[in-house]
Amino acid sequence: MDWCYLGHASWLADVGGTRILFDPQLGETHHDGIFRVHPHRTLHAEALRPDIVVVTHRHPDHFDVPTLDRLAQLDPSVLLLTADPFIAKVAKLLGFEHTGVLDPRTPVPLGQERFLYTTPSFTHVVEWGMVVTSPEGTVWNQVDTVLRDADTILAERHRAAELLSDSRLNDGFDLGLVRWNVMQQINALTGEGGGFPYTFYERELARVVATGARTVVPGAAGECYVGEADWLNRWVFPVDEQRFLADLQHLAPHIRGTRGVVGGHWRIEGGQVHVDPTPDAELLTLHSTADPRRYDPRQLAVLTDPRPTSPAERDRARTWVEHTLAPALPTFGLPLTTRCQLEVVWEDDTEIWSFSGEGCRTQATADWDLLNRIAGSDLLDVIDGVAHWGRPLLSGRLRIAHRLYGTDGVRLRKNPAFLYAPLSYDASTERWTAWLVSQCLARRR
Repeated sequence: MDWCYLGHASWLADVGGTRILFDPQLGETHHDGIFRVHPHRTLHAEALRPDIVVVTHRHPDHFDVPTLDRLAQLDPSVLLLTADPFIAKVAKLLGFEHTGVLDPRTPVPLGQERFLYTTPSFTHVVEWGMVVTSPEGTVWNQVDTVLRDADTILAERHRAAELLSDSRLNDGFDLGLVRWNVMQQINALTGEGGGFPYTFYERELARVVATGARTVVPGAAGECYVGEADWLNRWVFPVDEQRFLADLQHLAPHIRGTRGVVGGHWRIEGGQVHVDPTPDAELLTLHSTADPRRYDPRQLAVLTDPRPTSPAERDRARTWVEHTLAPALPTFGLPLTTRCQLEVVWEDDTEIWSFSGEGCRTQATADWDLLNRIAGSDLLDVIDGVAHWGRPLLSGRLRIAHRLYGTDGVRLRKNPAFLYAPLSYDASTERWTAWLVSQCLARRR
């Protein structure tokens, strides 16, 4: 069994001659241009030749529509497996002839005592990780799945061993592609603070140990911010691979930690993992780039609008705020006395609205409970369906502050983004995805 790391969350596995491509990203950037795989590489799509494409969940750094469009054009007969019916629907629109939606804890036989097996995630995201077993060895690709605590992980290992009739899994895995980097993607932008996540990191290390993996590779965090969002490289990544592996070595000296070298191979034979860090020139070209990720969370960049807008566009945004957002707020589940303030930042001006039980006013108030600030062009693009809420949120162009509490001082609501009232985050993502599909299909004509 051979695994080649293609960057970020992408792996190409050869399991007894069956080629399985996990969460592929072919482009230079992803997530609407906010991120780039690091280190920078160019994948040779024609050389991948997958028999199975796995898309674990719908986050755009794992579910990339242009990539799936390219793979469908290369070979529409490839089987696409996913946890999410929406992803399967999109794949069919792009031309995949065979798709499968799998529940967690589902075995998929590959023949000759080889299996795929989906592992659950204890979160609201529709996703799973995947165990791969063969006579050569066992691998657990956790991807982004949330696995609670050590007892939960141990129980899932035992359940997989029972369902696959493979006692090896009771003792752990030969190779673990583990969740490790406690990324702080939105904490400082949503009023949750930007300090080091001590408790979260302690638990993540403990969860890695609980997998029982004898060889570990840090997975699914090989990306950096680019363009106007590159300042977030100082905020989001509190731990790098080298530091994580050193911390893991101190905590569990019996675990062999290996860095995720893009283009490198991890070959499992007789339960032993052999690492070849030489980049695979057939599959990719690796570009030499410095790592821009340096943890230094001391100052947020000033929010500015990345592009100019016309008077007509600004009028459309005002109309949406006053005639779509304002009527939706009373149904958003906020207490009736909540005071919301919206600040829309244009290239040369900032417009402010306040919302309360008295209605919508074009004026500021110092006595707000929830404050949303967004770049105007991003707001317009979300309104028009050519972007989703994740673009301004993850790029730092949607800022949130909150102090919504009851008379006893207890916080009243978890999600302070009242901009989502007329259009939820998931709904905006699905609408943006539909637009991406239309763009891909139009380019084929």
